Amino acid sequence: MKITAQERRDILFLDELHSRNRNACIDRRPSAIAISCWIGMISFIMSALSCHAGTGRVPYEERADIMGTVFTITIDSPGNHKQATRAAFEEIRRLDRQMSTYKEESEISEVNRQAGKKPVSVGPDFWNVVTACRLYFDLSEGSFDPTVYPLMRMWGFTRHEGRLPTSDEIRKTVPLLGFGKVGLDESMRTVGFQREGMGLDFGGIAKGYAVDRAIDVLRQFGITSAIIDAGGNFYALGTPAGRAYWRAGIRHPLRLEEVIARLPVTGKGVSTSGNYERFFEIGGRKYCHIMDPRTGWPVEGMLSATVIADTATAADALSTAVFVLGEEKGMQLIEQLPNVEGILIIPEKGSLEKFRVLISSGLKDILELLVPAAS
Repeated sequence: MKITAQERRDILFLDELHSRNRNACIDRRPSAIAISCWIGMISFIMSALSCHAGTGRVPYEERADIMGTVFTITIDSPGNHKQATRAAFEEIRRLDRQMSTYKEESEISEVNRQAGKKPVSVGPDFWNVVTACRLYFDLSEGSFDPTVYPLMRMWGFTRHEGRLPTSDEIRKTVPLLGFGKVGLDESMRTVGFQREGMGLDFGGIAKGYAVDRAIDVLRQFGITSAIIDAGGNFYALGTPAGRAYWRAGIRHPLRLEEVIARLPVTGKGVSTSGNYERFFEIGGRKYCHIMDPRTGWPVEGMLSATVIADTATAADALSTAVFVLGEEKGMQLIEQLPNVEGILIIPEKGSLEKFRVLISSGLKDILELLVPAAS
């Protein structure tokens, strides 16, 4: 999976496009380090410093339920915190109204309703996201594919009730997938599909984009130090008072108060895709919500994929792509992309508790593991 010079230029162009106020995307180094550890599945938590020594200042924090998750805004710099937070949340809600497949009046619902019938004119944010999807689809050789909506519907995830489809249903649905079947007209800014029954699902990128746009809003209010977290997908702006970075802790999900590793983060987006986020079980087998568009089945053989990139949008899309690609190809993609790092958790065969942790080369000297390596 070789990244061409043109694709590198596309990465830089794309981040300039949908984050003109601040972001330019994704530098790099080679090779991955494998560590076997007794751990559970991972999710990110931010240590946002309850009170700064010597200052008496407590970071300002607010939460809101949007996009099916909890968005948390933590601000650690002077400014009109309430007004800035209110505006940032409203920006996230505005994007949710455009990109939620659960809202009949959303742009994405209208685009999906007109599949195979006529192209639909979309707004600038929708256009930014759908063109970002095209880039990450190409970079990941189709592993990141927002046209999985028919699969999500078939497997019951759009109704929050999982079901096991028949092999015949899967066989008939897979031909509806593939971003190459989506028509994008830049001059008219329209989106269309080749066939009826196709559809888009921005679940693997919309939260990251919303985080980036909300960070832009905070910047407009003069906020220089903050974190916006969308349930494990976050961006760390600036640094907290008296510190050189924010710390992202990798939390043990079986013992929720334990942190198994720490990672310094500033000016980066971080996203984790995992098989424990949304799933159902039938006959003792777990089916997660992240679909492999190549097979029509939920991804297996991965516990989680965490990606650190220059924007939350890139981190969100790439964590999904890497989760689908799996251990070898996923880490290969991470190592080839500029300014992207990653942590993969892979279950050991024959064990329910033992896992391997793969760390990209750029994290070797900065990731602090707090658990002993297993032999």
